[in-house]
Amino acid sequence: MARALRLGLTLTEEDAEVFRRSEREYTVTPQQKHQLAEAQRIYRSNPIKF
Repeated sequence: MARALRLGLTLTEEDAEVFRRSEREYTVTPQQKHQLAEAQRIYRSNPIKF
């Protein structure tokens, strides 16, 4: 059975604040939205079969 993997990443001081700020202020640009829509269109026309 699979076990959870802990990476043990610890951010301190300035690094932690930068991480928290980027999590709070996350935005998606119009270009990113367009790229996601294009990726979804490509996937739907060529789905992966496992």
